[in-house]
Amino acid sequence: MRGVSMSMVNVTLPDGTVNEYVAGITAGEVV
Repeated sequence: MRGVSMSMVNVTLPDGTVNEYVAGITAGEVV
């Protein structure tokens, strides 16, 4: 995880899983 100063994006999947990542990157880079 980077600095808290960056914008964070929370993506909740249909099954209830919540993915949090820095805004600006693609979901493919998180998985």
